[in-house]
Amino acid sequence: MQEDKQKFATEDAKYNFNAIFFSYRDFTPWSQEFLIRMVSDPAWAPVYADQYNIILLKRNAQNAALIKQFELPPETFGFSKQ
Repeated sequence: MQEDKQKFATEDAKYNFNAIFFSYRDFTPWSQEFLIRMVSDPAWAPVYADQYNIILLKRNAQNAALIKQFELPPETFGFSKQ
């Protein structure tokens, strides 16, 4: 699912993910690609990040109040292409 956007969408439709808790200390190319894609995806809101982990919430009615209170602005994240 990290490497294939369509596979993630298929599994999300099946399981209806509501949150993503992700350790971004995994420096594999597919992990980094997934992280960049999810942080950039307007359907998901990053609400927490520290030196090890990030939490994203799906933009839906259930999460609206948390997202409004805790959403991290895009400039929080800096990506570089190597």
